Amino acid sequence: SCPPGQVSRDSLKAAHDELEHRVAQRTAALKAEVAERRALQEMLLSLFNGITDPLVVMDRSMKVNALNQAAREYYGVRADNLLGRRCHDVFHESEKPCESCRVAPLVQEGQSGLFERKKPGDPSRDEEVAVFSVGGRRSGGEYFMIQIRDATAAKHYQRNLIQSEKMASLGFLVSGVAHEINNPNSFITFNIPILRDYIEALIPCADQYFAGDEEGEVCGLPYPEFREEIFRLLDNISYGSSRINAIVNNLKQFSHKKEQAELAPVPLSRVVERALSLCHGKIRHMVRTLTTEVPEELPPANTDAEMLGQVLINLIINAAHAADKDDSSILISASCEGGNGDRVVLCVEDNGHGMDEDTVRKIFDPFFTTKRPGEGTGLGLSICHQFVEAMGGRIWVASTPGVGSRFFVSLPAAEC
Repeated sequence: SCPPGQVSRDSLKAAHDELEHRVAQRTAALKAEVAERRALQEMLLSLFNGITDPLVVMDRSMKVNALNQAAREYYGVRADNLLGRRCHDVFHESEKPCESCRVAPLVQEGQSGLFERKKPGDPSRDEEVAVFSVGGRRSGGEYFMIQIRDATAAKHYQRNLIQSEKMASLGFLVSGVAHEINNPNSFITFNIPILRDYIEALIPCADQYFAGDEEGEVCGLPYPEFREEIFRLLDNISYGSSRINAIVNNLKQFSHKKEQAELAPVPLSRVVERALSLCHGKIRHMVRTLTTEVPEELPPANTDAEMLGQVLINLIINAAHAADKDDSSILISASCEGGNGDRVVLCVEDNGHGMDEDTVRKIFDPFFTTKRPGEGTGLGLSICHQFVEAMGGRIWVASTPGVGSRFFVSLPAAEC
């Protein structure tokens, strides 16, 4: 038998070996668990960054805890030293919270919400913003996910769809109204020169009758004044009739069918050059500076040259009317759009008085105009919208009151 001291040492050694074995097993298990969690975190991070909508995670104090790659690209921020800083500092480099921020009240009150807004710093972009709790280390929803979706294109398509429905519903009515107005106005237009000839034939007789009679009156007017008033009235009638003709012609254009577009490859530089030659005489005294930037290497548009020319002339003249500054200017530019350059975009930009959001929403509505009475029918931009749609394109506007407006026309490119 072994001495008592030997038994004790053997027992201790066995226990020590067993403990080391268990520690090794537990360490291996912990390493496997850590590796599994790390792989899971990497997978979640990959999924987080792979989501195409901008995502931002912040706490109730509005401090940014995480943001995905899409958010960094959307707001143009770098990933370094962003976490732990408040959102207005991260995204807008501002020491104060954004005015009229709708995210902060929801986050600070621990509520979820969904709303639309203009992109901060870029009112030409529309956003849909969703705020929802994602929980955290504490109960009560410590962290919140902010999901931002760029809804600009969807808004454009929605407005275009509404505009198309308006055009369709008004097309038949407008065509009939134009015909009914044109018929009686033709009688006026045809009879004015005849009436003028009759009056001119009678004037010598009236002149002879009132010769030497300085107090002679007709219809309460001295004869010389009455004589001038007759021809002034004829001129007014003639002007009114010509205005009716102009409105009827606009109505006829408004009611044209889409199938009239004849698409073919058209260099935008040629369209711009021709449009400027046609409207230069009208705008040269209205605008101080007119600049064109149309690259020679730009692919031609697959469009109807005549329709596009009418659209461009209308946009240029509208820009000239909006030019109300001493340094008034118009810039006509063109560029490629889309990742493959499969679309080309014309832009007519002015530095005029601009438009508020409500006016921008109505600007393509038939018969809506911001011009003074007698200066416009409110059909010009509606016709532009219809023509652009007929050519397979889309038209939209970005405007800031007091700064100016930019009208964009996007068309399919004939080649890449």
